Amino acid sequence: FVKGCQNSGIIQLVEFIPEYKKMSIRPQNNENKEYDGNKEKNIIPDGVMCLENPSRKKKALFFIEVDLGSEKITTTKKDQYSLLKKMLVYREWLQNPKYKEYSGYFGYEFTGFRVLVIMNSTTRIQKLKRELHKNNIRKFVCITGQAEINTETVLERIWQIPGIENGDRI
Repeated sequence: FVKGCQNSGIIQLVEFIPEYKKMSIRPQNNENKEYDGNKEKNIIPDGVMCLENPSRKKKALFFIEVDLGSEKITTTKKDQYSLLKKMLVYREWLQNPKYKEYSGYFGYEFTGFRVLVIMNSTTRIQKLKRELHKNNIRKFVCITGQAEINTETVLERIWQIPGIENGDRI
């Protein structure tokens, strides 16, 4: 991501914050939890990124999730994470703008965000897209495969949107 965004002539990377830095700026209140039955689980994005288009004086906020195939797409187990459960929490963040707590850190009043999901197989991409579509999670989630993303393509039309089967690249 970082190199691909830095190589763009139009879009500039403001900052990329990987999950391992434990992001002291991430929202800390109890409303940003994943409710799994009676058990709460924090979700921490694998990365947070802010991009800027200086000519338009606009910034955009992105949460990044990298799927290595170890996490289930869906689960009926109340104490187990799944990618779908994470996306439901992100939808809640969007509806109850807790993401705006990132505005102070990046110095910009965000009006929304996108979740970029990088997955390790086409089969998993299709399954996640179907589940997100069924749960009415669409426009703010963009999915691509690990084989499609590199420094040359990160800002290209490799991103798929759930619920759109034809012409679904942005």
